[in-house]
Amino acid sequence: HPNVLKFFGLSVLDNGRRSIALVSQWMIHGNLLDFVRRNRCSNKPDLVTQVGMGLIYLHLVDIIHGDLKCSNILVNDAGNPQLSDFGLSTVEPFQTIISGSTSFSGGNPRWSAPELIFPNLFGSSGKSTRESDVYAFGMTAIELFTEEKPFHNVKEAVLYGEIAVNSLGPA
Repeated sequence: HPNVLKFFGLSVLDNGRRSIALVSQWMIHGNLLDFVRRNRCSNKPDLVTQVGMGLIYLHLVDIIHGDLKCSNILVNDAGNPQLSDFGLSTVEPFQTIISGSTSFSGGNPRWSAPELIFPNLFGSSGKSTRESDVYAFGMTAIELFTEEKPFHNVKEAVLYGEIAVNSLGPA
């Protein structure tokens, strides 16, 4: 899909730790937020639409991104955003096999749906879902249009309390 970063392969690094590096195209424009800050005339509605199209594609092939935010969206040479950083992603039919933990261990509360942060409050498994990806997409759109992290004026420790006390419910 044109809005999902292509994966070319992997390389085993000879650094004494048996590390693996994922190989993809070099994205000269960097991440989405850096791109719009450097390109003041960029069409933000079009960019957010393209991000949404990439997310729809992932969901159609049963992939849950799990960590959507501007820093995980890279911009190609043509100025088109591509979803990247699939380190917290899951393939939906295999999610329970791969991820047995129910504690909040991924993403960032500024982009994460409330039920991922406090699953017991919302009766959820704490695992990323299509719905939590859509919530993160909304936070990413806010980040793109305001050029600030969601809830940028709230300290992270306070944000957890606000989510627990004032959240209207799960995504």
